[in-house]
Amino acid sequence: MIHHESGFKADIYPDAGDVRRHQWAFQYRRHIALGAASVWLAPPEYVIIRKLEYFREGGSEKHLEDIRKMLLQVESALDKAFLEKEIQARGLEQYWEQATKNEALPQTSNFIDGNQHRELEMKVEMTSIFNMLAIRWHR
Repeated sequence: MIHHESGFKADIYPDAGDVRRHQWAFQYRRHIALGAASVWLAPPEYVIIRKLEYFREGGSEKHLEDIRKMLLQVESALDKAFLEKEIQARGLEQYWEQATKNEALPQTSNFIDGNQHRELEMKVEMTSIFNMLAIRWHR
């Protein structure tokens, strides 16, 4: 999905038949203020798992790049135990390794300036918003 005014793009993940994961994502959604409005966002762990699955299916490096960008913003807030358990349960370990190679993760200060930083945050937020919409649509 593309927001034409801003140019932001968001992935929509259709229900893959995994009710437990969707229930978890809905239970752990995050509420944030976005300017004068507020929104509920899908947890980043959910988005990461889905992007790893799509990478496994199609091999598009874009999914790994998106994960790397997300990690710049949210890595310290991740439920790493949950994420690692789910990655292992789905056989995604090799793709997670590819996404998290140390040389593939640039330092934020050397990577983007302030305006680009906010733009990146908005892209992550928009992706999460649309992921959350996909979750709500299937409930």
